[in-house]
Amino acid sequence: MASASSFTKYRSWSTVSDDPNDVGRIYTPETPAQKKLKRTFSTWAFSLIILSLSVMFLVGLMVGYFLKESHEDESSFGKRRDKIDTHMLHSVHENIMYFISNDNVRKISRDLKLLKDVRQTEYVKKELQTYGLDRVEVQEYDVVVTYPDPDRPNQLVVINSSGRVVKNVTLSKSKVTNKVEEIIEDGRGGDVTRLSPNEVEGELVYGDYGRSIDLVRKNRSMSLQGKVLMIRQGEVSIKEKIRNGITFGVRGILIQNAEKEKMSDITDCLDTSQQYPFPVQMLSRNISEQLLMYYSTHNRNISVRLVSNYIQITQSVKNVVGSITGDLERDRFILIGASRSHLQVGTSYLLELARSFKDMQRGNGWTPWRSVKFCSWDHDGISDLGFSQYLKMQTMSTQSSAVAYIDLDLGQINNGSHWLHLAGSSMFSDLVTSVVKEVPDPNNDNLVLENTWDGLLHSMKTETRIQQFGVPVFHASVSQTNNLTQTSDDDHHHMYSLAAARVASLVTLRLLDEELLPFNITFFTSKVYNAIIRTVMLIKESSSKLLSTDIIVEKVTELKNAGKTFTEYIPQLLKSKDGLAVRRINDAIMKLQRILLMPNKYRSHYSILKESNTEELPSSIKNLLPLATVTNDYSQIQCLLKSIGLILHEAIFCLQSI
Repeated sequence: MASASSFTKYRSWSTVSDDPNDVGRIYTPETPAQKKLKRTFSTWAFSLIILSLSVMFLVGLMVGYFLKESHEDESSFGKRRDKIDTHMLHSVHENIMYFISNDNVRKISRDLKLLKDVRQTEYVKKELQTYGLDRVEVQEYDVVVTYPDPDRPNQLVVINSSGRVVKNVTLSKSKVTNKVEEIIEDGRGGDVTRLSPNEVEGELVYGDYGRSIDLVRKNRSMSLQGKVLMIRQGEVSIKEKIRNGITFGVRGILIQNAEKEKMSDITDCLDTSQQYPFPVQMLSRNISEQLLMYYSTHNRNISVRLVSNYIQITQSVKNVVGSITGDLERDRFILIGASRSHLQVGTSYLLELARSFKDMQRGNGWTPWRSVKFCSWDHDGISDLGFSQYLKMQTMSTQSSAVAYIDLDLGQINNGSHWLHLAGSSMFSDLVTSVVKEVPDPNNDNLVLENTWDGLLHSMKTETRIQQFGVPVFHASVSQTNNLTQTSDDDHHHMYSLAAARVASLVTLRLLDEELLPFNITFFTSKVYNAIIRTVMLIKESSSKLLSTDIIVEKVTELKNAGKTFTEYIPQLLKSKDGLAVRRINDAIMKLQRILLMPNKYRSHYSILKESNTEELPSSIKNLLPLATVTNDYSQIQCLLKSIGLILHEAIFCLQSI
């Protein structure tokens, strides 16, 4: 067997050469080496695990921290962060009340009376900014308003059955037309458009008070379609008289003014921004008596022609609103408002109140629990255009967050037995009774108002627009009594206004600072109970067999008991560890107000406490019952009872749900 002559050329058995150019090397012997161990995971994986654990640890810390903070916030909701206790808070309120200075009020009043409308707006804005309020803004709106034409007086022509004119009356200017002239002359109105004369003619018919029952009875003997209706003032609102006239198809309405020797345009009583399908004219007592004389002497067979002339003015409405933000319930606010009218009393006290609030905040570190808005409403001397436009633009926030409205138009004259006239929802009863114990009497420094006040919280005589949103209203004003009228001392008059302003300021402060809204739910539900029971009695007296009221009586009794239970349960709820109990209670109180106060325009049913007056419900039934008896149609009353039942059910659920 042949063998290789040489192996050296092809394979080396010697030590491996280090020469990299040694191409003869075909085998490189391996030196003995330890076998490498395989790793179960890499360094990167280990690092990721450590990082993940660290992140999870930090997340756990953060979650625990926030849960702890949330729990502490809930348990401390109701603890003032300004460290002011109940005793100190009472002193703060008392100091703010005494901060209100008559000297400042009189200075502001003098300054405002010297300024025109635009400069008044700037003055109020500058004052609020000087006080250092958290926010001050001018809210401006352009509004088209209809007024009587001051250059073209309205005319009333009386025509007998043969077509001969027996009387032609040119209706003289009223305070409204005089005010319109001022608006045009002062340049407060923008574009002025004179509308075509609105002329209507028809047979004159006397409709008593213009209630539904009055017109139904009259319509039975003769059709009211196309007639001119003459009615008396009173019993029901002018707006309701107009609505009834629209229902029966009348062509125009003449309203007898109750006051002698006074005649005014219908715009004295209605929102001038509204339009109506026919002319409505108020007549003086003398002209009304003459017209009725012609009506009777001509065997109730006369016609009238009413020529109405109106203009439309584009007005710029400017409200000034200054705010102080609350500490805990900053989303809830109390509105304090006053119109910039010719008197300027309310605006002066509004500014002085804002200054007092802010001075106390700076000096003592006090911050109100809830927010407060100081509102200076634009006023054209005829209607509250500024207030109306604010509510129109701020509907949602007002409905959801406004706790109450404090009306500071202190100069409004009311007839009464006592110089101090306090009016508002029955929910304010306990609060007002408490406040008058702290305000000095202007006639005797040794007495407080409790000793001399008549003790009456009157119902609002006219519906304030904000009540349409279920917001309770409080109004303090000075009545024009004989004693006050005989006093000519200006300082003495200011002392009365100052006392009324102090009452309003303390009511505001209690609403701002008390953790539980100071409304007496037991008393409130009892008032509702009494109103509905009186309504039921009226129904039973006239139609006990036709209408069933058992369910209504059962529901309103349950509401009364629920109100009492609600009040008794509050202390127990506050002792629990539920930190948001205060908020839930306040929300229930505000919701109850909306349920019972908000009328049909904003809700699906009737308002039980229309105009904050529990007498309104029996009055509505009293007007409907004669109409139902005459027509034998009880559908309206049945609809009303059904609506009342829905309201009561909702109110009971509201009180029981906390």
